[in-house]
Amino acid sequence: MILAALALSACLFAAPAADEVPSRAEVSRPVPSIPLMVQDLQGAGVDLAPRLRGGSSTAAGRAVLLVFWGSWCAPCLREIPELNELQRFYGPRGLEVIGVGLAHVEETPARLAAASRDRKVAYPVYFDAQGAMARTFGVTALPAAALIDGAGVVRWMGPSLPKDINERIQAAVRPGEDSAGR
Repeated sequence: MILAALALSACLFAAPAADEVPSRAEVSRPVPSIPLMVQDLQGAGVDLAPRLRGGSSTAAGRAVLLVFWGSWCAPCLREIPELNELQRFYGPRGLEVIGVGLAHVEETPARLAAASRDRKVAYPVYFDAQGAMARTFGVTALPAAALIDGAGVVRWMGPSLPKDINERIQAAVRPGEDSAGR
């Protein structure tokens, strides 16, 4: 009994404080309240945090499929037609696909722009020059993605797109429904 009480108290002390701002995204939790700086493909700084939290006037209440990729990543390039189709079909229903190119040895905004143009990417693409987005979403390999609902809650994160991505998106664009796949 005493050991159980000590174990419980250890867990309670290890839990983050309620007012502590998390710096990493977690499934079933809101996107962290920190700046998420990227560059547009012309090199201008952009904070994606308001768009991911559903707080900007242009994307308020829209679900976001955040896709991490690189112009040098063959599996990433193979996903582009499916991502274009998801944007085309679900865009009018409340989804915005956003591509985030990760900093890599030879990756530049110009290379991302050329790959986007060559592959006819139909959604906005940004460059994570400082790696803030990759760190926040725990990206360690490409491709990777995160689905965020219109309230700014992360509903799914993982490598590549899951087979049930359509069902997850449908739930994410409908307010009040769980899209975590459970």
